[in-house]
Amino acid sequence: MLSPHPPTMRPRQPVVPPVHRPTMPGGDAFMRIGWVLATVGRELVAPLTLINIILGVLLGGIGLIPEATATVLVVTVNVCITALQLGRAQYTLYRMQQAFQAPVSIWRDTATAEVAPRDVVVGDVVLLRPGERVPADGEVLEAAGLWVDMSARTGESEPQLVSAGMHIAHGCTVRSGAAWVVCVQPPPSVPLVARLPSRPLGSASLRLQTVVRGAAIGAGVLALFTVAAAVVNGQHWSAVLPAITVVVGLIPNALVLFATVTHATAAAALTRNGFIVNRPAAIETFAAVDTICFDKTGTLTTNQLSVDGVVPLRGSHDACVDILGGFVAADGAGNQSSAAIARAFPRVALPFTSSQAFESARKWSSLTDATRTLVLGAPDVLIPTLSPKWQSETTTGTQHNARVLLLIEGDSEWNLDARTAEPICGVVLHDDIRPGAAAFVARCVADGIRVCVLSGDDPAFVAHVATHVGIPIEGVVHGNALDGQRVPEIVRTANIIGRMLPQHKEVVVRSLQAQAGCVAFVGDGFNDVAALRRADVAIAFSAAHAVVRDSADVVLVVDDLAALNAMTRAGQRVNATLTQIGNHVLWRVIVCAVVWVGTVCTQTPTWTPLDSTAIALLGVALPNLSYMFVPHRGTLVRRDRRTILGALGVGVLLVAGWWLAVHLFGLSDVRWLTATVIIALWVRVWFTRQTQ
Repeated sequence: MLSPHPPTMRPRQPVVPPVHRPTMPGGDAFMRIGWVLATVGRELVAPLTLINIILGVLLGGIGLIPEATATVLVVTVNVCITALQLGRAQYTLYRMQQAFQAPVSIWRDTATAEVAPRDVVVGDVVLLRPGERVPADGEVLEAAGLWVDMSARTGESEPQLVSAGMHIAHGCTVRSGAAWVVCVQPPPSVPLVARLPSRPLGSASLRLQTVVRGAAIGAGVLALFTVAAAVVNGQHWSAVLPAITVVVGLIPNALVLFATVTHATAAAALTRNGFIVNRPAAIETFAAVDTICFDKTGTLTTNQLSVDGVVPLRGSHDACVDILGGFVAADGAGNQSSAAIARAFPRVALPFTSSQAFESARKWSSLTDATRTLVLGAPDVLIPTLSPKWQSETTTGTQHNARVLLLIEGDSEWNLDARTAEPICGVVLHDDIRPGAAAFVARCVADGIRVCVLSGDDPAFVAHVATHVGIPIEGVVHGNALDGQRVPEIVRTANIIGRMLPQHKEVVVRSLQAQAGCVAFVGDGFNDVAALRRADVAIAFSAAHAVVRDSADVVLVVDDLAALNAMTRAGQRVNATLTQIGNHVLWRVIVCAVVWVGTVCTQTPTWTPLDSTAIALLGVALPNLSYMFVPHRGTLVRRDRRTILGALGVGVLLVAGWWLAVHLFGLSDVRWLTATVIIALWVRVWFTRQTQ
């Protein structure tokens, strides 16, 4: 266990007087420009963009300047809008992350103080606890069971044991244990942010990708058809190049842009309402979840613990309180439970010769001196270590519908296999229900979403809290029952699981994904990180540790769980908008492909790249913008077969009409055909607005 104050620093340790780093003028502006330029570079090397640029250059080379300009114009508009939107979204996220960075505990004068990570200076002594990120390069002065995840710096996935005297780098994350670390380098001006793991897209976004792939395959087939027709008709290659450009223009390369802008617009709207959206596509996915899992402490409850009372089991109340207060005062790192006890019973720290810090997997912490060992932890873990005469009485004395900790005393050689320890007291802690929890749970239940609670607390207490917020109880299970063979069976029949280890939560989420499909996880603790990274949608709170927020797709800034109802509505709007856009683009691709094949086969006037650009901008881009800014607010049903058959029928009618217009009325200006297709596209928009 870590001492409550840092050790005296050794003479060789340099201590630089606190000097704040100057802020670079216009730093944010340069950062925004850098993000925009990086996005531009990424978009310019995209395969579809490169193809269009090459075709534009070739068209200019053979003297078709208007057609070349139109082709390059589409590329320019796509790249610029994408860069501006993504740059704006990244900057908004950066500012929100800066505003809600978790404070760092440093030793100032004779006590710890909370400062922003950017205010840490060389010479500051920082207190590191589980789940916290190292704010700056430093040297470890004292460590207690310190295991550090260095993957952000070295790529090594396994945590490393760090002891006093070792160097620790900025950006590393404390897995377990605690330490006092002196800062030897100033924090970087731009914080290191962990990369989010890849997540599945929503059904509408996946469908857009399918449309793009299908259009690309269709364009390849049409290109071969066009070249073959040109060879049969003896056309020169200079006449084939514009035709190939028109065919390539059927690929809806702007579809990814529309999806990006739709997601970014929804993320910006949620940001104004108390969210930090790390992954905008998660908004769409959240509207389609089948199961939502909650951690209990800090999620369904506020994690603002207070002591309801102490239940003496051996000795007087005052004697129990003195030992309890001295125990938590000796723990320099502590956690929420020990902090609540320390506020209720401030005492002088007990002396000790060795200690073990609290870990989620172990469920207890201990202090040992020459004659005894004091252990504070979960009753169901510690009661089996008591002498038989105390076990039944202790079980009775610690049964409460609340969070209960047990303080026991053993000899200096105490371990989990001992049966000689004696209880001292039980501590009853109270944790308020988070605002809006009942309202959000009611919405989930009404929508048919299964609600599960995965917690490290006692299963009976977890079930009590779940009942209090309105979660239907399907079954209650202890985490000890989670073995590899029984997990699928358990998650089918039980939705309340207590005394879970962090790795258990990930296993349960994976099993739910295999059975239910789309799973969201809401958590705030470091023991939730594995489950957050595994879930399809990960949600955390702004008060959580930095590594937890970085693992989440969405961070709730407001202290109200009912705010997630707004995210559900936003996801439904995004899904409806992308479905409408996908339907319209699919309809346009099929109609234009049928018309192109028809004009080539009937040897009637065909489109030029300029006509293709006009259709893309006036018949596709503008209608899609209308879908984005005036989204469908009801339930939108996909009817792919009807869309495809309708597009084929309209395409055939347009080919027949154009053939008659050319042969009966002598029309040769293909702009009439272009205008007709654009009108048909807008008529479809009007029709879908009226019928949906």
